[in-house]
Amino acid sequence: MKIFKYTILSLFAVAVLASCGDDDDNGNVVAADPTCSDGIQNQGETGVDCGGPCTPCEDMGTVDFSGTFTQVDIMGRPGINTVLGISDERKDDFNDSTPAEQGANFAAEFTDMINGYHTAYGAEYENNILNLTADQMGSILALDVLQVAPNAPTTYFDGENVLTGRNLTDDVVDVSLVLLFGGANGDRFDGDDGLPELVSDNVGFDSTNAITTSFPYMAPAN
Repeated sequence: MKIFKYTILSLFAVAVLASCGDDDDNGNVVAADPTCSDGIQNQGETGVDCGGPCTPCEDMGTVDFSGTFTQVDIMGRPGINTVLGISDERKDDFNDSTPAEQGANFAAEFTDMINGYHTAYGAEYENNILNLTADQMGSILALDVLQVAPNAPTTYFDGENVLTGRNLTDDVVDVSLVLLFGGANGDRFDGDDGLPELVSDNVGFDSTNAITTSFPYMAPAN
């Protein structure tokens, strides 16, 4: 009876080992659970994140890229055309324009806008902290692109470098307001001397919210 019992136990052990064997010769690597939202066609999918172990591709719907597309907004510099830009009648023309044509077609209108704001408050435009005239500022604002300088610090403006890129913590609206209304020292329209406060929107970056290293990079709001 003992021999019979040991024989049964031996056969059971062999069966267990066989069931755990490396039948597919994959080095005993345990495959990860299927991921149907990683943006990669893998794990037997027949399309990106569909088919195979995921939802059938025919049930995912398709995006139709045929037809003619229309540019409706450019927004290289946030808030410029939306808040400080040219007339409402011309905003659509500006938004569907290309950078190559913006200077010639819109710089004069941005200059008129700059001078008009100052006139409305009983003051003439004063060259700003970069010593730029109203005409020069109009030309800069009309080119609504985000410029990047690979050989300079990435910043919207740091007191020395201007429009060499943009950090997440850069207060682009305040920078624009300072360049427009700050005058030679950056504080001309600061609420003193009978002039309104126009050099800040009083909305700043909360430094207690750390920048993260993964998208969307900004920490949750407090």
